[in-house]
Amino acid sequence: MFNEHRTFGVEIEFVGNDNRVSDEMSARGLDCRRESYNHITRTWWKIVYDSSVSGHGGDGLELVSPPLAGINGMIQLKLACEALEAAGVRINRSC
Repeated sequence: MFNEHRTFGVEIEFVGNDNRVSDEMSARGLDCRRESYNHITRTWWKIVYDSSVSGHGGDGLELVSPPLAGINGMIQLKLACEALEAAGVRINRSC
């Protein structure tokens, strides 16, 4: 049974271009903003630099969700994953 009321959040580490990801997120109707690294819960998706991620040809970044819930939260997560793929991000061992 899927709990519609339980909230969840995700952090997705990647190597890529933050502007491309932000553009792809916006194209899918998701509010996404670039921020300095922080632990503040937001009502929007945020892209922050992640020093634990290293890669060639791109920055080590992390896409952090706002609190998500229910089917709408799962839809947002699916759209975010599609945006990452469309932006051409890469995943490596450091992620």
